[in-house]
Amino acid sequence: MRHDQPWKRGLWSLVSVAALAAGACTMTDAGGTAGTFEPMAATYRYMFANNASALKNDAATYCVGIGAGPVLSDPPAALLTALADVTPEVRPASHCRAGTRVVNAAGQPSLMFNLAKVRCESATDCLFQGGYYEANASASSGQYHARLVNGEWQVAPEGPQAIS
Repeated sequence: MRHDQPWKRGLWSLVSVAALAAGACTMTDAGGTAGTFEPMAATYRYMFANNASALKNDAATYCVGIGAGPVLSDPPAALLTALADVTPEVRPASHCRAGTRVVNAAGQPSLMFNLAKVRCESATDCLFQGGYYEANASASSGQYHARLVNGEWQVAPEGPQAIS
């Protein structure tokens, strides 16, 4: 994802600082063990259902990336597979472009979601830093706590959420 305009660098700098302040780290998987993507998939599902964008689920595509700031890594195939039943279609971050607004490869309005692991106390209890970007004045950033309770993932915001 490239950001050629100063306001974009500023927005992503704000998101990056928030992630660094929260102790975000590079994420290969949610629990530290290859193939354990359930807490991250549950958190993305929560963010899809609760985003405050203008598009909401009318977006052509939900693009998802790992990390924070302007450089997002595409998620592993296992995570995309775990989100295959979501509508609109979930694609890797590289499928979308962020400019004055986010568009997919076909040029249709889309949303870009990102997550980075802050920490996992166990494979069933993780804290993430994440958010979405839609357009100039439509983005969010915050922390999300994912816990496995009685066999089901429960996700809740942790602390204040920044929404523009």
